[in-house]
Amino acid sequence: MMSPRSRWFTAIVVAMLVLSTVTAMAAVINPVLCDEGNPPLIPGGIRIDPPPAVIGAWVTYTKADLAAGDVAEPVPDDFWIKIKMNPDKGFDWESNYYMEGVVVKGGPVANCYNYYEYPGAPWAPISSDTNLYAPIGPSGYYGVSHIDFYFGGPVVYEELVVTKTAETSYVRTHNWLIDKWVETEKGDTIGEENTPKIWLLEGYAESECATWYVDVDYDGYVDSDFAICGTVTVENIGTADAVITGVEDLLGDDEIPVTVDFGVSFPYTLEAGDTLEGTYCEDVDSKIEGKNWVTVTTEESSYQGFANLTWAAPDEQVDDVVTIKDVSDLFFTQTLGMLNAADYEVGEGELFEYGTCFDWADYSTPGPHLYNNTATIVETGQSDSAVLDVNWRHEDLAVDKTAETSYARTHNWLIDKWVETEKGDTIGEENTPKIWLLEGYAESECPTWYVDV
Repeated sequence: MMSPRSRWFTAIVVAMLVLSTVTAMAAVINPVLCDEGNPPLIPGGIRIDPPPAVIGAWVTYTKADLAAGDVAEPVPDDFWIKIKMNPDKGFDWESNYYMEGVVVKGGPVANCYNYYEYPGAPWAPISSDTNLYAPIGPSGYYGVSHIDFYFGGPVVYEELVVTKTAETSYVRTHNWLIDKWVETEKGDTIGEENTPKIWLLEGYAESECATWYVDVDYDGYVDSDFAICGTVTVENIGTADAVITGVEDLLGDDEIPVTVDFGVSFPYTLEAGDTLEGTYCEDVDSKIEGKNWVTVTTEESSYQGFANLTWAAPDEQVDDVVTIKDVSDLFFTQTLGMLNAADYEVGEGELFEYGTCFDWADYSTPGPHLYNNTATIVETGQSDSAVLDVNWRHEDLAVDKTAETSYARTHNWLIDKWVETEKGDTIGEENTPKIWLLEGYAESECPTWYVDV
């Protein structure tokens, strides 16, 4: 049903249709001359008097910006309208309320733009238009002296603002190396493992010192437990309820899908002015790069928001500060020091050393006296050990000696062997004994062998 204001606005326009001609072309409709040269402001309208002086820039007016005489109640408190004056004496406008009509006064006459009802073109109320003018005078368009806007209901539109956060986190574990050894003044060792050895001999080597070393070096770090967590916020800043049909959240350049928990099921109606917030947390394999995009789809449109993926310092550091503890048979338990990974490059560290001397007078038994010593990185449990072997000998020795003689006798022999024939014949340079057997002449002959030892 047409409002009384609309019927009045239509009446003053229709009354002039027979007598008027189109005087300018607007983007949506053609205006007609109003039935009065200066129509009065009626309820539900506002008057912009004078129009903006600046050319080419938008100027915003609210109810509070207008003088009392330029507002014909009822006018909503949230009403606003923007006007931009053009160099050719026309203007553009947009508002958060639908306009049923606009009156543009210039010179002695006014143009009426009836958006609510126009013969032959039933335009629905609109919320913006371009190229509106005052009527044409003898020398062209009249300059605009004032503008009356008549509005209907508020503009109904869907508009969502989607924002998100992407908080990265990971754990950094630091690595260390530890090595321990002992050195003696003389450098003696014993056994297959070359255990450092001290010999204490009365009147000969009655004292010797040993030094223990503990070398702890930084060995870099390993990052792990990568995760990205955050929120997705959907705010309905429009005037229409939005029916959300789904949400897609993708992490990084590889577009890893993420499930966002909004606590509701889709489709879900987000009423105008309301906000919907969801949370997510996703484990990833590494420090992935790129952006984290989220797309919210409604029955009418889709909206996006994103957050950059930035990996800052680790949220948790493991073994970045370590304590070096030393336990020994000689020095008992002592803390050698603490190391902070922030102070070292890979391969750098600290060398701890301490020592003592061993005297023959402090012992009464030969030994061996074994001194165990272990250094440990408390936080990681890594350790290394060193053993020192101390032997003691007394000068008072019992000396006894025997001298047992012995020898071996080797006997020598000679052996000779030869053979002789009855006739004593031989052959060759070596005179090898030879028997010739000839039929009818020498048909038999005997040899004899001799062995002389």
